[in-house]
Amino acid sequence: ALEATVSDSLGSKKASATECASRTSGVLEHFFRDIKDPRILGDAETVRGLPWRILLVFPRPELQNEMGMFLQCNAEETVPSNSIWACPALACLELVSQNKRTNNKLLKFRHLFSYRESRWGCLNFIDYGDLFNPENGYVVDNTIHARITTNCGHIVVQTAVPRPIKSESHGLPGFVGLINQGGTCHLNSVLQVLYYTNCLRSAVFRIPTESDNSMTSVPLALQRTFYQLQTSKEAACTANFPQISGMQHDAQEACRMLLDKIDEKMKDTDLKDTISKLFGGKMSHYIKCTQVEYESRREESFIDIVLKVRGNKDIYAAFRDYLEVEILTGDNKYNADTHGLQEAEKGVQFINFPPVLHLNLMRSEYDFQADGIVKINDRFEFPYELNLKEYVPDPAKAQYTDYFLHSVVVHFGKLRSGHYSAYVNPLGDNEWYCFNDSSVSKCSSKEAIEMVSCKPIIHRSCLCMTS
Repeated sequence: ALEATVSDSLGSKKASATECASRTSGVLEHFFRDIKDPRILGDAETVRGLPWRILLVFPRPELQNEMGMFLQCNAEETVPSNSIWACPALACLELVSQNKRTNNKLLKFRHLFSYRESRWGCLNFIDYGDLFNPENGYVVDNTIHARITTNCGHIVVQTAVPRPIKSESHGLPGFVGLINQGGTCHLNSVLQVLYYTNCLRSAVFRIPTESDNSMTSVPLALQRTFYQLQTSKEAACTANFPQISGMQHDAQEACRMLLDKIDEKMKDTDLKDTISKLFGGKMSHYIKCTQVEYESRREESFIDIVLKVRGNKDIYAAFRDYLEVEILTGDNKYNADTHGLQEAEKGVQFINFPPVLHLNLMRSEYDFQADGIVKINDRFEFPYELNLKEYVPDPAKAQYTDYFLHSVVVHFGKLRSGHYSAYVNPLGDNEWYCFNDSSVSKCSSKEAIEMVSCKPIIHRSCLCMTS
């Protein structure tokens, strides 16, 4: 629930409805209550004949620890359909401290609101720690224990007369693409996925790179690229991104090598183990004799899991296939030290899964008859929400078993040629965007999921699940 008021910044006299609609400046003031939804949109108030709203965004804490605040213009409610419109605005986003113990949180900006960019603001406006700190008074809780009763967002708007615009942007509000430097679509797709893995992005910005060589340092290049994605209104450039030996043109390898370079740079700093804590899981390879008391186990860490598509209808079947037990018998019996050759069971068990789970779908395999690698065009289904409790020995001790789909990287075309794109759900609210090099477009969750499930043109799919 929310309450909204509006006052004219030019005086205290109550204005008529016509005056409010045509005024050039005003103060929008909203009191948001019961903030439990990921997105809360205030009521519309009219300035310069256009309806303006405050938008507050609350991503899942495990995905991003910051609240977003935006000014949104819903001109489609007042201008004729299919119109091309634009309106320059000067805005001040203000989060008011209700106990007056600290300063109000402010953000001033100028932006050309248009039919292509009708929303502007800051995705990481305030850290959750500062937002919910009672000493700051940004959130005042008037009920017992649970309900957040008051969160006041205050925006001052000054606009000019709406006018037509000639050029269109390749991006969306708050989102920009990456220019293809010639065969870099795989890198661009991976960079977008990593950038919107917010805990990783925050850690990357904290890496000490002051003494790094700008021509060879991957962490420094990541900082520069992430900064462009965060601040630029145009597609960012990766022309100076260092060449990584062995990365070739494969998104999976690019992701692994980038994470390896980050992990290497973070050693001997307070950021050490960031990669393993975010992406690292553990599994146990075992061989267990069936006739005698003998068992061999070996633990192994992983940062992604490769799942077979062939013969599996969905992601759950692929996990069962991954954990299928092999029986060692006959000529393939296991040599159990002093027990000699023994029949045994050989398999894998997951010990724990990471907060961010990377899954790679094998849509190609070696064909003995064709004597080469062939594509697998089978339909393969996976859900938006994934539960992996049945795949760990003790679900009660497993910290991460429930996930939602955060991003999908897909490859179109032939095995050794084609194009990569990334579908990303940045805030974890099932609002999806397609990042196709410099182009960014809104898309549905159905499109993102169906793109991987049944399109025969796809060669490889990389899924990023977040707990």
